[in-house]
Amino acid sequence: MAAASVPGVRLVRRIAEVDAAAWDRLAEDDVYARHGWLATVEETATDGADPVYFLLENDGRLEGAAIGYRLSGTAPSSLDELLLGRFARPFGRLGISLRPALLCAPLLGQGRHVLWRRDDPSPERVLETLLDAVGRHAAAERLSLAIAKLPVEERVLLDALAGRGFARTMNWPVSVLDLRWESFDAWLESLGSVASNKIRRESAAPARAGVRVNAEPDFAHLGEALFALVAANQRAYSRQPLGLESGFFRALARQHAGGCIVTVARAGTELAGTALLLTAGRAAGGPLIGVSGNPRNRRAFTYFNLAFYEPIRWCIEHGVQRLWLGSGLYDMKRRRGCRELELTMLIRHRSALGRIAVRIWCAAHRRWGTKKLERQGVRLAATSTHR
Repeated sequence: MAAASVPGVRLVRRIAEVDAAAWDRLAEDDVYARHGWLATVEETATDGADPVYFLLENDGRLEGAAIGYRLSGTAPSSLDELLLGRFARPFGRLGISLRPALLCAPLLGQGRHVLWRRDDPSPERVLETLLDAVGRHAAAERLSLAIAKLPVEERVLLDALAGRGFARTMNWPVSVLDLRWESFDAWLESLGSVASNKIRRESAAPARAGVRVNAEPDFAHLGEALFALVAANQRAYSRQPLGLESGFFRALARQHAGGCIVTVARAGTELAGTALLLTAGRAAGGPLIGVSGNPRNRRAFTYFNLAFYEPIRWCIEHGVQRLWLGSGLYDMKRRRGCRELELTMLIRHRSALGRIAVRIWCAAHRRWGTKKLERQGVRLAATSTHR
């Protein structure tokens, strides 16, 4: 299917219709844009998200791609939550929503969902063609269009988006750890004696508390139990639903087992916790974690070992250069060597009146978010100013 009459761009509805090797060469180190992960999300997402893949091809060669999710239905969408926060549900009851919309952003995690080869000496043509196709498709379908969770480092894409009528605001920054150490011990030493001694004690705590923390290569048979841990964690600490079906880990084992590490904590025969680490070349990211309410987990520092120490150890040992560690808890992550990277969101409402309202909201949203972050010690880089 042609994408809104843009020559060279083909639209497909399932990632299985695209050759996995060709796609992953394009996605490169984008953790949340790999073929297997997209197939897993496509199969198990419950957010009312209908995927659309825009493929820019030249003589059968994939030169660029964009991933969009059509958001519809009656419940507040992930896009409404991103822009409106706690106001999404009351506004939704009043009929105020960005839906129907096309969201070009990972449903979990962060990163670019408009792809081009990083070694392309002049990606402007690729991006212009892709963005034209995405924009025309959204206009033809009467959809709002949003490109979200995009790191401000992606200057090439942000420059290509300039002048296309988007209002711009911020998503909450993500913590990243740029790994430059040859060993786990070298990372610890870089943190100073107080922090390193603390982390050594916490890393040794599981063994003292009788908790075993190990990677689980064959995790499919544990799928329902692992999912229950993650879903319970989401209910306890987030306003937003998990947005995944209970068969998620089984689908992950089938679609993306070679691109992920599932770590499991056990206290005797009991599952005490689990964490998912996605890998892509020189990058990795952990979008999901779940820890049981067993008091032993507190003594074992199970959360910290699953969320930080085991992923950092694995990444250093395997030559990974960047670890994405999610939003929030910025001060705690900073003490472990992380820095904050702003994520940006661009929105073009489907109606002229809506575009005016969204532009006003985005300006206020960014000012409020910046002040809130500053109270947490997070200052946005000067290069990420609103434009």
